[in-house]
Amino acid sequence: MTMKKTIVAALLCSIATVGAGANFDEKDYKICTPHKIIVDDLITEIQALKDQDLVGKIQDLRFQKREKENEIQSIASSAKNARNRAESLESRLHVLSTQMDKLIGAEKRKIAQGQSDIAQGKKDKAHNEMKKSKCKGGLLGTFCRKKYRGRIKDAERKMANGESKIRSAKAAIASFPQEKASLPAKIAKAQAEVTSLQGQLTAARTAKPTVVQLRGKIERLEEQNANLHAEINQMEGQLNQAESILGQCQNMKKLAKAYKVLIKRAEDFKAEPALCDNVDMMLDMADKAFEKKGIRDAHKVVCDIAEIPADDFQVSVQ
Repeated sequence: MTMKKTIVAALLCSIATVGAGANFDEKDYKICTPHKIIVDDLITEIQALKDQDLVGKIQDLRFQKREKENEIQSIASSAKNARNRAESLESRLHVLSTQMDKLIGAEKRKIAQGQSDIAQGKKDKAHNEMKKSKCKGGLLGTFCRKKYRGRIKDAERKMANGESKIRSAKAAIASFPQEKASLPAKIAKAQAEVTSLQGQLTAARTAKPTVVQLRGKIERLEEQNANLHAEINQMEGQLNQAESILGQCQNMKKLAKAYKVLIKRAEDFKAEPALCDNVDMMLDMADKAFEKKGIRDAHKVVCDIAEIPADDFQVSVQ
């Protein structure tokens, strides 16, 4: 019995919050239209702001900046290499101009060393050939001949290395004057390459837009985009609030419609108490959700309350 009292009291309390709904007419049901317009406008404005997103432009500028930096780095590296070549050639010319005699002397010592190696190799070869000729037959003789054949080959390699040293040293001595004569032209060419690359480097660094300008533009666009997204976030918060208000309004409108049905059906139930037993049929015939709610609430107010003893809980529906 106490539970039924609680249900009826809660129902009457909810009806009281929309009491004015009893006088609603059709135009009052459009009361939520301004809220719907606000929601639609916010959705449109948010989408318009999202269409202004600058991420694509920022990515394009970053790519442009990266390409320009790579170009500058490549030219700078080429200029450095050309400068190193020019300095190396200048250093070589200085050595040939001031230390030619020392260089020739060093090559002559290599010739002497090569001649010494040849002489020693011939001596070693002759000695080992003689030893080989004295090897006896049989298995021991085979090992003996193999040992001296290896030593003879070592001696021949020593002679060949000596001859190679002599040829290389003689070629170097002959090339020094020619190399010295060719260096000024090579140096001039390397210096011209350095000058050209320096010009290219300056042009690449100062060509508009410069790396500094691109970096500044990227930073400005990033700041603009951050502000844009902050505005979007703010408007999305407003949209959530507007949608909540619209939802509340729509719920109140449904309650108001249901209240009109409640008043009418309550009068029907009072006039024809037998209808209380046919509430399911009335619900089946109702098309709208608010109609069903009004019928149920009227049934609770009129029919269910009738089951409560008068001395326990009294309510009157006018």
